[in-house]
Amino acid sequence: MNTRDKIIEYLNVHGSGTVNLISRSIGVTKADVRYQLRKLVSSDLVFVTNNRYQNGSGRPAATFSLHERIPEKFFSTLLSGLLEYLFSNCSQVSRQSDLIATHIVKRMLEGIPQSGSPAVGLSRKIDRLRQFGFEIEWIAGPHGPVFHITREPLTTSIQNPELSSRIMQVLLERLNEKSPG
Repeated sequence: MNTRDKIIEYLNVHGSGTVNLISRSIGVTKADVRYQLRKLVSSDLVFVTNNRYQNGSGRPAATFSLHERIPEKFFSTLLSGLLEYLFSNCSQVSRQSDLIATHIVKRMLEGIPQSGSPAVGLSRKIDRLRQFGFEIEWIAGPHGPVFHITREPLTTSIQNPELSSRIMQVLLERLNEKSPG
């Protein structure tokens, strides 16, 4: 079992822990634990809790915990049911698809720091989308970026082809936007 898996296992069993506690429990250096925790926090699997641990003098130690994950099958069923209900009770399905798609894409891409370079901004957007199960590569073309989508979770998660398609359209439009800077 690698260090990352040991940390996740520790947090699953104990709920939370500091770098020092995790390091002693799993038998690896504090530097290794800090490195893996930074990666886990940036991938949104682990978060820094508001609780601080203090044992003696000095700055209180940060405490880390796992984010709770919704089982994928439950989430997919819930989402499909809600969308089916929404579309069955709406006379303006295409208008609703536009609104929902725009909102979903906005939520997926919110909070990405602005950059001066369009290439850096695009790379940040694509990195964010990886967290949602997208695999997208891009190259610079003569008329803007050219995208190659190797994986997208929409068609398997959303049982409404019109909405899945519309979300992808809005997503590609947002990826093509130049970042202000």
